Parts: sequence; structure tokens; C-alpha cells
Amino acid sequence: MALTDDVSGYTLDGYGGVHAFGNAPPPYGWAYWSGWDIARAVIVTAYCTCNGYTLDGFGGVHPFNGAQSVTMSGYWPNQDIAKGLGFDPGFNGRIGEVATAFGVIATFR
Repeated sequence: MALTDDVSGYTLDGYGGVHAFGNAPPPYGWAYWSGWDIARAVIVTAYCTCNGYTLDGFGGVHPFNGAQSVTMSGYWPNQDIAKGLGFDPGFNGRIGEVATAFGVIATFR
């Protein structure tokens, strides 16, 4: 996930490790699953900020770098179906959305 300068940002490894590149500040406070390839996506919160969220395969959204905790509208325990993470452009009381392999969109706030 690139930051606004398009040369800095964060990558996510399969275990949940968040790694900075370019001029992004070092990450802290992310979820990590040692030896379990369950992390699916990473996103930063907004322009010029360096906090964000990671997504696990069950739909859990986890803050890093001081992002606020969220409440989910969907979570699928023991079902590795969560695939994508995005922000709601209109906000409407939501922060973002999780897409599943079956086309379901769950919101988080």
C-alpha cells in the first residue's frame, strides 16, 4: 500500500508482518500469526497518514500504527474467505469494507 508520495508505504507478509518501504515510518502494533499464512491485505487510513489496518482471512480487521479499533459487521470464523480491504469513500458512519470470495461486502466502523 503506497502513501501519497507513491514511493513509500507498507507491505504485508503472509503471517501479518507489516514492513515499511521508502520514507514510511517504521510500523508498530500490528497483528501477527507466527507460522500461519492467514494475513490477506493492508491499507493506510487516509492521505499523508501512516496508520492503517490489516485483514485476516476470516474477516478480522486489525489496526496498526495507532489506528482506532473497529467494530465489524461480518466475521467468518474458520472460513478463509476474506480477500480485500478498502475504505468507504462516502464514510456514512463506516470506515471501510471487507470483500469476501463470495462477493459479500461487510463494513467496519
